[in-house]
Order: sequence, then structure tokens, then C-alpha cells
Amino acid sequence: MPRPLKRFWPLALALAIGLVARLLWLSAHSVLLDEATVAIGARDIVQNHTPMWEAMSNAPFVWMIARLLGMAGLANVFLLRLPPALIGAASIAAIYWLARQLFDEKIAVASAFLLALHPFAVAFSRVLFADPFQVFFVLLGCYGFDRLAIKPWRGNSSRWPLLAYLCSIWALAFLMKYNAIVPGALWLVSGVISRRYRLLPAFVGFLVMALGAFLTLLLWPYDEPIWLLAFMGKAGSYGLTQAARYFAFKLHLVFFGITEIALVTGIIVAWVLRRKRGGADTSLPNKRSSNALLHVTLFLLLEIVLLIALGRSFERYLLVIVPFGCMLLAALFRIAWEHIDSGFRWRGIAMRLAIVIVTGIFVFGAVQSYSNYFAYLRNDVDYADLAQTVLAQETADSSRHAFWLVPEPIAAYYLGYTQRYSRAIRPNLDGPTAYQNYFEFAGVPYADTWKGDKVLSIRRLAREWGLVHIFTSPHRFMESAKRAADSARMLPRLPVVEYLASDFVGPRDLLIMQSGFIDLQGEPILENIEHEDGPPFIPTLPLARFAVAKVYRPEGLAANTDTMLDRVRAGAWLLTRK
Repeated sequence: MPRPLKRFWPLALALAIGLVARLLWLSAHSVLLDEATVAIGARDIVQNHTPMWEAMSNAPFVWMIARLLGMAGLANVFLLRLPPALIGAASIAAIYWLARQLFDEKIAVASAFLLALHPFAVAFSRVLFADPFQVFFVLLGCYGFDRLAIKPWRGNSSRWPLLAYLCSIWALAFLMKYNAIVPGALWLVSGVISRRYRLLPAFVGFLVMALGAFLTLLLWPYDEPIWLLAFMGKAGSYGLTQAARYFAFKLHLVFFGITEIALVTGIIVAWVLRRKRGGADTSLPNKRSSNALLHVTLFLLLEIVLLIALGRSFERYLLVIVPFGCMLLAALFRIAWEHIDSGFRWRGIAMRLAIVIVTGIFVFGAVQSYSNYFAYLRNDVDYADLAQTVLAQETADSSRHAFWLVPEPIAAYYLGYTQRYSRAIRPNLDGPTAYQNYFEFAGVPYADTWKGDKVLSIRRLAREWGLVHIFTSPHRFMESAKRAADSARMLPRLPVVEYLASDFVGPRDLLIMQSGFIDLQGEPILENIEHEDGPPFIPTLPLARFAVAKVYRPEGLAANTDTMLDRVRAGAWLLTRK
């Protein structure tokens, strides 16, 4: 075998395994809330030529999907999820190169295989979220930071291409999701604390990263500041205490049962190795590797603390931790393995026992997560057929309207999902006819009322003023923007309608009700969902005013007498008002 092929065949094997894991049964589950949002946003950009859809905080990512998929992404679930699956597989190569830069070939290969098969990384690479795209560019950006830090600074003209690379990579990471600068800054801070990076190159790296993020504002000068403010407005919106409690119970998804042990062990081992021979140790390939171990561990700890400080409670935010966690585990296993034959009998026995126990815990956790994930994939109903059935009945009789009922107290949020999903198969609802879309303007039981959209008002104002006028009279613009926002807030609120008891759903109208944990979190489920807490729930359908027309279950169509709702098992009922 040629030497280059012999050198990189382990990486090629890891990439192949990771690609199969991400592409197999890619369309097994119906489209999730955020996927529908991205798909319809991309459709609006392509079909309606909107500058960006609904001022979303990750709108440039939606723009990229629009350019990649266009209208085809709405009709083909596999195609819709193909970009994140491919970018998730590409992250395997990215973590390989970063681990190789920090440690050595063996740790790099082990990190690549761990990421290729990690259930969290696999599951979140199989949905159209911005996070896997951002993680890929974050890994490339951290690799660039490390290259920048180890290059000599005086008389080195080759660093200018590297600076341009860093500016471009972090700009792309920023465009995928606006919090990309946060893990980048934490990586630099961790490098300085661990003494791997000197302060000057770390500071230069931060300035270049900030410049790349700032330059993206020039692409959409009116819209992107609003998207950025919308993103920053989300931070802390759920509360520090809730986020701390949430991630305390979710961290096991990253390291399984050894999360806290791995983090503490990383700090202790790095400290011990640094004290030996000034940081050099035969268990790691070079004297900087103990600092690299401390660097990675500190980054993981700071990232976890920051996730809690932001106050947001979503599992997907843990995705950026997973590749670095794989590096930490690979490095700790390498150190333990090197100390098996260290000359001390009891130390060797202890190391063997530790390797066996930790490996068993990790494998057990991975198998359990995959088992729960497969159960989640099977716990789904055929929404495509349901939507087409509803559309066919509405088309056959224009006087009939369809409504979607969800049994959650945050139903207004889920109503947004149904409205977007309906527009995916009914493009004629754009423009003036959108105001007649019952999916968009009707409420449901337990729902909060919709609020006026101040963002769009400020965007229109900014376009009317122009950039020059805004920069020459910023205070006047801020006053005008405040008045526009206040005016938007004063708009009449849309009514909340009790679908089941009122006459809002008229005779022969259609009502869709669903149950089960199919979309409750809006994310792939890797846990035993039977133990999750659910919203207020009714056990059976109230059929006094409605007849069951069609029943959808995970196994397919069910008899019309199947009216039992369940917190876990999926179900969807197409009802007709009598």
C-alpha cells in the first residue's frame, strides 16, 4: 500500500462509517419544527424573492439552504437532510486534523472513530439544524488558531494567508449561527490559561475572528443587525436556574456515565503531567501535549458553564462539546494505556481495570442512546399522507377549512409549525391569501396570544432611512425605531379559539389532533422518553361534536375506533365536525 494511503486509511474508514451512520434511513422521521421553518424560509427566498425570511436569527443559514436545495428541499425529506449529514461526516475529518495538531496520530484516529459513531453527533447530523454546520467551521477555526499560535511571529510572512483563512472560516461559522464567536473566544481563553497560547497570538486570533464576523454585516446591512439582536434577545430568556438544572441532567448524553469523571480526570492528569519534567511525559507524544489536555478540558468546562449562563435549554447546544469530548476521552485512554506497563504492578492492574470499566460504561451508554433513538424514529406517523389528504379534501370543497390542534400549553409555538407545514404544500397561501390562512391566525386551547412583530417594522424603517442617514443621525433613528416598535406592540392581538367547544370549526370542517412525544422537544430523542414530564393531557378524543375520518399510528393507518391518546405513543387523528 502506498505510504500516503497507508497513513490515512484509518481516517477514510472512520469517514465511511460515519457517513453510513448519518445517511442510513435519513428520511425515517417526519420533518421537525425547526426543519420545517428552515425549509419554508428557503422556499420563500427562492419563490418569493424575500431578502430573508421573517428576520430569523440564523437567517444566513436559511439563505444558504435556499441556494443549495431551492424548491426541491420541500418535497424530499432525504434531500432536505442531506447537507447536515454530509457536513456532520466532514466534521470527522476536521476533528482528526485538530486532534493530530494537538496530540498525535493515534489520538486523532481514536477521536475520529468516536465522533463517527457517537449517537449524539449522529442524531443531530440527521436533522436540518444550523448547529452541525457551525460545529464543522468551529473545528476548522480552532485548528487555524492552533496553527497561528505555534508559528513564529517575527519575520514570518506565511502567517498572512493563515490570518485570511481564519477570517473566512470564522465568518462562515458566524453566518451559520451567531454564537460561533463564543466557542472561538473560549478556545482562545482556554489556550492562554493552559499556557499553550501566548497572549499576543491569541489576541490577534480573536481580532481576526471578530473581523470576520463583522464583515458579514456588509452582506445584508439592513437585516443582519436585526437578526443579531434577535439572536442576542434569546440569551437568558429561560433563566439561569432552569438551564443549570436542565444541563445537569443532559450532560450524560455527551460522555454518558463518565461525564464528571472525565472532566475532573482531565484536569488532574494534565496537572500531574505538567509537573513531570517540566511538562514532558512519555505517555504523550510531546511536551506540549499535557498543556493540550488541559486546554481541551478547560474549554469543555467553560463551554458548559457558558451554556448554563445563556439560560437556554436545548440539547442541540451540547453538539459543539461532543467533538472536543471525543478528543479528551481519546487522550485519557492513550495515557492510561501507556501506564499499563509502567513498572508498577498495582498501577498496571488499576489502569487495566479503569480502562475496562470506563469502556463498558461508554459502550453501554452508546447502545442505550441508539436504542432510544431507534424507538424515536419508529414513533412517528405519516404526516405527508395526512397533509395531502387534508389538501385533497379542501381542494374538492373550497368551503371546508382545516385546523390543527395540539395538546400542549405552548400550543401557539406549535401552531407556527403547522402553519409553516401547511404552506409547504400550499404555496398559493403566500401574498394576500396568506391572511386567510387558518393555520396562521387561529388559536388553540391553552395557547398564548400572538404578539405584534416589531422586527419587520424596524426593518422597513431602516430601508426607508438608508445607511447614510442612519449613521449620520443614529439617535433620531433609535427614537423612530422605538416608536415603530411601540406601534407594532399596539396592534390588536389575534384571538385564541377553543376548537373543540366553539363554533369556530364549522360543520364539515376538518380538525387534526395529535399526541405522543413525536415533536414535543423538536429535537431527536436519545433518552427514555417514558420518564419525561408532559403537558396537560386528555386521555381520549371528545367525539361528541366530531367524527373520526382517518387515524394515523406509527404502524400505519388504524381503525377509526382508535381514539386513545398517549403521552409517548404517536398518533394523529383527522376529525370532521358533525
